[in-house]
Amino acid sequence: MGVGSNIMLLLATSALLSLSMGVAYPFLSEYIYSVTSSPLIAGTVASARSVVCVASLMFGGYLSDMVGRKRPIWIGTFLLGLSQLVYALASSTFEFLVAAVCEGFAYFYFPAFNAMIMDSAESGRLPRLFTFALIADHLPYTASPVLGGIRCLWVWARILCSCLQPLRC
Repeated sequence: MGVGSNIMLLLATSALLSLSMGVAYPFLSEYIYSVTSSPLIAGTVASARSVVCVASLMFGGYLSDMVGRKRPIWIGTFLLGLSQLVYALASSTFEFLVAAVCEGFAYFYFPAFNAMIMDSAESGRLPRLFTFALIADHLPYTASPVLGGIRCLWVWARILCSCLQPLRC
């Protein structure tokens, strides 16, 4: 397909992000429920993330045209990582909502990300490149929830074994 190194780097990071999000996201609501004991809060956090995400995508398109491509990508990636850290450390409804809003806002960099791919590609290859980009972005997400499930089972098996260890004669 003959794509440049800039495009390959963007597609590789997109695939890695998709893989990591796919491992965690199917279990996020369950995790929030286990911490807060409220299915309403678990659903509200997911909805808040989505609402903020839609608004930030619209803002991101404007921003990428005004300030360029790189800065929104760097800041958005940092905020996305920060939001995952806040999720991991959260112990209250407010903290989960802060993580969700931070994550939703972080997606403002997606228009800049797509524009950078468009800017780096030859015009005749854009349709094939975007098809490839969608596959690279979504294919890892198809398998990663299974990997997350296997990881959860492995953790629970280790916990069970450590609990049963004292019962051995």
